[in-house]
Amino acid sequence: MASAKTVDMFGEDEGHRAVVKSILDKVNPGLNVKYRCINRKHKILKPLVIESNSDVLILVKDANAEGIVKRRNQLSELVPESKRNRLVLCTPNPYIEKWLLLDSAAFKRVFGKGFDAPKSSEPHGYYKDFLRRSIVNAGHTTKTGLERADDIINAMDFDTIQDDSFQLFITELTTFLNKE
Repeated sequence: MASAKTVDMFGEDEGHRAVVKSILDKVNPGLNVKYRCINRKHKILKPLVIESNSDVLILVKDANAEGIVKRRNQLSELVPESKRNRLVLCTPNPYIEKWLLLDSAAFKRVFGKGFDAPKSSEPHGYYKDFLRRSIVNAGHTTKTGLERADDIINAMDFDTIQDDSFQLFITELTTFLNKE
């Protein structure tokens, strides 16, 4: 039996770790994931990537107002060419919290109550607040909602999600993991 693939994942915060780690666990529970928070310190990323001997490198950064294409180009430029064959980019558009709001039925299975879909384009902080308020409105307590990422992700039906940034990550991730 082959050993578990190793993953070095770099992101900006706990939200990135919680959501993307939950996705990784759902897609391939046997991965050995090491997360490092770079918290906007891109100068430290390149040396960490160069030192990495993992099978997979995952860089996570919200698209924000930059958009998916520009953000992906920015992240790719931080990775030496010799490491790009192991690179999977994760660029939630616009923010990672929105991914936890993509499947209202999953949310309802977890919390007993769904929500009306949030507007498609909102200012920074909107999705964080919407996620937290939706959980509280369903009768549960939460600090940010991100502590329930694992429950929400596990209840989601990835095949029904209609979000370009989410599907791009899932497609690239599963394609890469299915390589021998």
